[in-house]
Amino acid sequence: MKKYIVLILAALMLVMPTVAYAAKTKAKSNKKEETKTEEKVEFKATPKVYMFRRDGCQFCEAALKYFDNLKAKYDFELITYEVYYDEDNKALMNKVAAGLGESPSGVPYIVIGNKSFIGYTDSYNSEIEAAIVAEGENGNANDSVKKFITKEEEKSQATTIVLSVLVIAGIVALIILGRKSAKQE
Repeated sequence: MKKYIVLILAALMLVMPTVAYAAKTKAKSNKKEETKTEEKVEFKATPKVYMFRRDGCQFCEAALKYFDNLKAKYDFELITYEVYYDEDNKALMNKVAAGLGESPSGVPYIVIGNKSFIGYTDSYNSEIEAAIVAEGENGNANDSVKKFITKEEEKSQATTIVLSVLVIAGIVALIILGRKSAKQE
């Protein structure tokens, strides 16, 4: 009977971190919303436009509408992060802004290559379009956000490795305890 309890506990120790990691990964993937359309203008690489936004923000909505219209002319990837309800996304925005030597005072905070825009107004349109073209022509060489996203993914991988080591150590401990209790019976 004790062997079955040990086996059940070992199975739970194997499954629980995997389930927790899968839930965390799914939550992270829901944070990033990507939009991609058919190819319009040929670039070395598809330019990436990052927009940190707040749900219900009229300026964010205006920027999204502008980007939707701009997709008729250019093929670019729009990646948005909601920062009001999501602290991780807000922290990412602050890291990116600090990396660019800025402190975002509002949303939307738009980053294209190493060019950023705080807020949105129609007067930004020509600069935004020029930044998209420049980033596409240089093959995303100035992608200021990518390095911060990569660091977050590396942290997540390190967490997974640590959890795996702990699970293996727990299983070994359970096996040893199970063998000791079997010898005592």
